[in-house]
Amino acid sequence: MLDRHEPDKQFTDNLEWQIAGEVRRRNRSVSPSRPVWRVARAVALVTVSIAFGAVAMGASQQIEESWRKDLLLSSLEVRHNLAQRRVDMAIEEFQRIERQFAAGMIGEETMAMARLQLVDAEAQAQILELELEEIRDSGREPLGEVSSPLVGGRDFVSERIRVQMAVAARQLEVAAGELQRMQQLRENGLVDRVGLTGVEAAVRQYEGQLQAHEGRLAIRQSFLAGEIPAVEAELRVLEFEAQERSNTVRQQMELADLEREYMQQQVAAGNVDQLVLRQVEFRLAELEAEVRLAELEMEILRRELEARRQQR
Repeated sequence: MLDRHEPDKQFTDNLEWQIAGEVRRRNRSVSPSRPVWRVARAVALVTVSIAFGAVAMGASQQIEESWRKDLLLSSLEVRHNLAQRRVDMAIEEFQRIERQFAAGMIGEETMAMARLQLVDAEAQAQILELELEEIRDSGREPLGEVSSPLVGGRDFVSERIRVQMAVAARQLEVAAGELQRMQQLRENGLVDRVGLTGVEAAVRQYEGQLQAHEGRLAIRQSFLAGEIPAVEAELRVLEFEAQERSNTVRQQMELADLEREYMQQQVAAGNVDQLVLRQVEFRLAELEAEVRLAELEMEILRRELEARRQQR
């Protein structure tokens, strides 16, 4: 590939031909008082001009890269400041709800939601802080692929994945506590099956997210260790994501199926219009189609991965 700072070969060849012609013409026509060194000086001037143009283009590129880095930093700093403010507000809100909970004014569900919102706000601020540090070190936008290179010997990708893992683990902990509470209410007849199934689905969703983050981190470490190539690493991540998507949609299908059963009962009792039931059934059909697509994607990815393993 031609470096844009180097003169084109055709231009160089043409320039040499012109200079050679000029030398031959002057050798034939000029008197001894007009030596050939003037032509050599002209050649030197042309060479200097080319070099100066390359330097100017290089300087222009450096200015452009510096401008781009400043713009990225400014934009991310604004987002980071906003994220920090959201953390402060989430802390204040959590403290307020905590006082209300201690006074018996609100239930555990509201308390759990406030705790999750605080965890999420803190994680977003941490991730933005890592992205800021990466931009300062690299001068470009942060890279999130598992096959991304290290930046100054630092693994920003793994650091961000670990933050996401901590969030998923905290979400799972809160959801598991809520599930335990709902199970007790269910035993006492205070919660219906739909409500319990919804919390169970949330627990499985957070479990899936945590496993997906753990899987991405393991793939990242394998790539950095040179155990798998970049393309295979990215294919494995896509496989994890398709699996997680399939699991999440299946959980949504369980809830939709319960809702369909409930609506069938309501339609039979004359409490709900038939159209409402058809809408629920259509939503269930959409979810089934999403599961089939996710499974098809996994099948294609697994075939590709197997083919690449055999080629290694």
